[in-house]
Amino acid sequence: MATEIKPFAPSAVDGVGATALASYVGALAARLNGVGSGIADPLLYNRAMRQATFMAAGLAEALTDILGVDINDDGDLALLEARIKAALRLAGSAVFTSSGTFVVPEGVTKVRVRVWGAGGGGGGSATNGAGVGGSGGGYSEELVTVTPGASVTVTVGAGGAAGTAGGGDGGPGGTSSFGAFCSATGGGGGAGGPGTLPTTGPTPGSGSGGDLNRSGQFSSFGTGIGGQYYGGPGGAAPFGGPPGHALGTNFAAAAGGFPGGGGNGSGSSGGAFAGGGGAAGLVLVEW
Repeated sequence: MATEIKPFAPSAVDGVGATALASYVGALAARLNGVGSGIADPLLYNRAMRQATFMAAGLAEALTDILGVDINDDGDLALLEARIKAALRLAGSAVFTSSGTFVVPEGVTKVRVRVWGAGGGGGGSATNGAGVGGSGGGYSEELVTVTPGASVTVTVGAGGAAGTAGGGDGGPGGTSSFGAFCSATGGGGGAGGPGTLPTTGPTPGSGSGGDLNRSGQFSSFGTGIGGQYYGGPGGAAPFGGPPGHALGTNFAAAAGGFPGGGGNGSGSSGGAFAGGGGAAGLVLVEW
């Protein structure tokens, strides 16, 4: 990659080919007021042009190094602005709470992608039973090289369904992904407690394909204390949503926190109660 933006008079000798620097940065009237009518001082011109073009050339070289693109003298100010923003990582972000398509903006060649899988749903309960919480979704993060104008399919996993009242099992959370680059599976759904205390927990979601991949948190079993039954808490997602927490016995359980938190299991000492739903996944693209 190269740049067509070059410095002017880089070999000019101080005080010989260009106005002496000490004089130029001092209170030089021609610099402060600009040149008047007549023939401009070529040494002053060389000094002023060299300072301006050195900054421009240095910026162009930095853009080439950071973005891996050619910087051309083509008069396309909008493209240059987009590339400066991309290099400074100040241009913007795209937040996907549902599946869609990411179109790479002009001038962007690298994006930071963060992906969360959805949380699993918590199990429901019936009298003298407690459901298991849903596990947290996984997480993956990657710095992806992209092509301006290209389209990338984005998939966002749906939260796991809450276990139905009476002891239904919670549903698994869905998988989220950014094209074929990186993905994160959803957390498993918690077992229901139809008058029982299940002791088998669901598997958390996990990330794959990224520069950083993490698994979600395991959920917990329900418990019975003194004739009262409490549902198990859900699992959290890495860098994401908290789990659903127990509200006590004989309540419909709390849902998992967004993004990717597992729902809480419900507990019952009398009656039928639903578990908490898992939180949906999320895909965040930054450039």
